[in-house]
Amino acid sequence: MADRIDVKKVKEETGWNVVFGAVYAEDIPEHVKNNFQKTERMHLVEFNLKTELKWLRYISSQSV
Repeated sequence: MADRIDVKKVKEETGWNVVFGAVYAEDIPEHVKNNFQKTERMHLVEFNLKTELKWLRYISSQSV
């Protein structure tokens, strides 16, 4: 579950239902195909040098 998301409050204030999905965008097609059920792999988040460098490159490319 996403940290700091108050599902009940979102529903009360907006009427929207909250659905938690895959961590990575590349997993979305499989997640949808699997009736919005996550596989074990979809529960994992990688924090390694490769992903951190990709994040840093993205952040540095954004104008402030």
